[in-house]
Amino acid sequence: MKRFLLVITAISTLFSACQKDKVTLHLIETTDVHGRFFNYDFVQDTIRAGSLSQFATYIDSLRKAESNIILMDNGDIIQGDPAIYYSNYIDTNNTNLLTHIYKTLQYDVATIGNHDIEAGPAVYNKIKKELTTPWLGANIIETATGKPAFKPFQIIIKDGVKIAILGITTPGIPNWLPEKLYKGLTFKGMVETAKKWMPIIKEEKPDIIVGLFHAGLDANYEDFENNDPLNPNATLNVAKEVPGFNVIFAGHDHRKAVKTITSKEGDTVYVVNAGSHGKYAGNVKIVFDKKTNSIHKIEARLDNLQSIDANTKFNHKFENYIKEVKDFFNQPIAHLNTKLCPQKALFGPSEFMQFIH
Repeated sequence: MKRFLLVITAISTLFSACQKDKVTLHLIETTDVHGRFFNYDFVQDTIRAGSLSQFATYIDSLRKAESNIILMDNGDIIQGDPAIYYSNYIDTNNTNLLTHIYKTLQYDVATIGNHDIEAGPAVYNKIKKELTTPWLGANIIETATGKPAFKPFQIIIKDGVKIAILGITTPGIPNWLPEKLYKGLTFKGMVETAKKWMPIIKEEKPDIIVGLFHAGLDANYEDFENNDPLNPNATLNVAKEVPGFNVIFAGHDHRKAVKTITSKEGDTVYVVNAGSHGKYAGNVKIVFDKKTNSIHKIEARLDNLQSIDANTKFNHKFENYIKEVKDFFNQPIAHLNTKLCPQKALFGPSEFMQFIH
């Protein structure tokens, strides 16, 4: 009997040691949220599906089940909704809403997007000073100094596993925005930037290398040449041409995707795009084997958040702010003494058309 117990104990010890050799990580992405922090639609005055309020329920549940989670946002988050507009341009004396959101949801890292730059330097520079979450943008360069205007990459260690995350945003910003919104900044190509920083990142001896790219997957979108050095959607080009990445998270184009790409050295790169507006979360599970110092397995998927209940604790925390935004946008801005009849515009001059023009 004693011998039997000793055998069982030995097997149990070996199994336990084997389990400890393997570390499971979950890399979670939100992208292109466009200010949809709450499940309330300020314009339609209704409850909507897709928001960080619902994501809060999802991430809380995941954190209860898993221990090694890295939460990432992939940009275009401070434009597109009254809640963030109010913080950006009206309630400017207080800490920006995004700073509170990232802190509340415990984001580990984020990449800045083109619509975040569109908010203007007064907004994004204020947020950059406030954030404790690293805000990445390796290809955004200060013209005067030649140095990155945002942190290029972030190292995160989970259970002894070192993960390097390189942030790059679409270099198409000068095509879409007036210079006053990015004055003093230059945007380098994605492939060029990845090639520059990959050897620097490897000097840190990471176990896993991740790309957090605010750029889409279709390099030919809007008739851009695939090999254009400043292609605004060169995510897959980087995956193919710059060996070293294990996973790349994409964004910008609002198109959900989970795929694998083979790099020029024959390695498999997992590419995930979580779409937009808080409707989906990208979830990449990586099992890392410490014994062999290698990735044992990668699984990538998208998790639908639209039917998940909003997080009441999250909403309660911001309820005073939500009321403040509602009150501001519900203020009357004018009184009309004349009834507007749009049908009259079909037949000639009308009060309705005069009001518009």
